[in-house]
Amino acid sequence: MDLPVVSYSSLDTYSKCPYCYYLKYIVHESQDEADFTGAVPGNVAHKLAEQFFEFKNKAGIVDWEIFNANFEAVFKKYIKSPNVYLHKEAFAASIPEARIKIKNWTENLVDMLKQHNIVKPVTISEFRFGSYKNPLRLTNKLLFMGGPDIFSSESMTTPGVLVDYKASESSFHINEKQIFLYALALKKDLGVDVSMAGFFLFKSREAVWKRVSKERLSETIAWAESIVDNIMKENFDASPSKSACNLCPFKKICEHSSFKEFRNTSIKSVKQLQSENINFVLPDIPEL
Repeated sequence: MDLPVVSYSSLDTYSKCPYCYYLKYIVHESQDEADFTGAVPGNVAHKLAEQFFEFKNKAGIVDWEIFNANFEAVFKKYIKSPNVYLHKEAFAASIPEARIKIKNWTENLVDMLKQHNIVKPVTISEFRFGSYKNPLRLTNKLLFMGGPDIFSSESMTTPGVLVDYKASESSFHINEKQIFLYALALKKDLGVDVSMAGFFLFKSREAVWKRVSKERLSETIAWAESIVDNIMKENFDASPSKSACNLCPFKKICEHSSFKEFRNTSIKSVKQLQSENINFVLPDIPEL
């Protein structure tokens, strides 16, 4: 078996459930019909930021009004996707409500970029390292693809900051290993150092910063390489859990799904389930 080309997303998928990784990346099983409704805010924010930094790099000046000027066109593009089904549980019950919310979130992102002085003389945005056909070799075991949203520094020889922005509501849903992988890729491919790396959660206006150190980068490499080792050994045993199965694109067809016994049935108590000898695991729910 050849070394797999990995991204943070594929590594994260394996860490949550190796069987999900197997279905998605090895056999390419068809997934449940996707509903990209919840992805609209992130798509809009990413596209607007991409246009903003493109203008900055071409014109050599910063114009924050690019966000406002391009908002309507970008919003209409993503809200009209055939995969978008508006409902209150996602983020809005109507297009006017969605517009107001996403416009507010976009303004949050702009404020965060300003507050943390992200736009510096050297600013690289929306870039990617490698591809499946031509990955970046981080180590002898890690063939990597992916990239952060922003790297900003005073110069290419000065350590800078790395930022990845998220539409997550809480920092519980992010993993520092993602930005450390991006820091490793920046050093390997461009020769630049990262001193601080962080996530901008633009819905909640929360900035989560992590100091980049050799120890944390080494821990991240060890984590990623251990996953690659297991993939090479073809260890794809399922590890169902409430959190992993709830977000899994295969939960409706997977024989190991934690929720299989509950589908299309009324909710039963733990005592009832135990009396029926149903084999299940009640996972610990982390405090937010």
